[in-house]
Amino acid sequence: MAKITTYLQVISEFFYQKANNRNILISALAYLLLGILIMPRLIPLIEGNSGLKILDIRFGYSEKQVLSFFEKIGTLGSKNYFLFTATADMAYPLVYGLFLCLFISYLFEKAFRSDYEFRFLNLVPLFIVIADYIENICIIIMLKINPNIGPNIVRIASNATLVKWGATVFSILVVFIGLFGWSFKRIFLKLRK
Repeated sequence: MAKITTYLQVISEFFYQKANNRNILISALAYLLLGILIMPRLIPLIEGNSGLKILDIRFGYSEKQVLSFFEKIGTLGSKNYFLFTATADMAYPLVYGLFLCLFISYLFEKAFRSDYEFRFLNLVPLFIVIADYIENICIIIMLKINPNIGPNIVRIASNATLVKWGATVFSILVVFIGLFGWSFKRIFLKLRK
């Protein structure tokens, strides 16, 4: 357990050291480029006229829902989904994970002392990244073995999706804690002058 804590400490400190205006701006631009310009243009190539949303943005799904979705998007949609998941959706977690870890580190560095108890919270976005990669790998496997998809792979994928969204909500909460702490500190310092 001590080794894990040491590794987490090293990773956490890495993000604190790299959390500067330049790195945050570059990671934010990459995040916006991929998340706002590229990903939304690729997703309709998968969904087509199915009227259904891709598995990645749902809050869980069943084997029946996965099979139905794959059937409705057809062969072309499935090929596009595979390409999307194997390329853009493999890069996306790295981009948003890096941005969020740097941004939270920056906020916490400005808001709190360097010896505060919850310093490791800058690593919370890594849970999103890990869950997103598990989800992506499962989706690739399901696309490859379709229609012979069993309940276990669907369960793993669906749970990874739920963990991803739960960790996303928690990361947003951590960002707000950092923003609140930084704002409170600035107001407090102004009042002391």
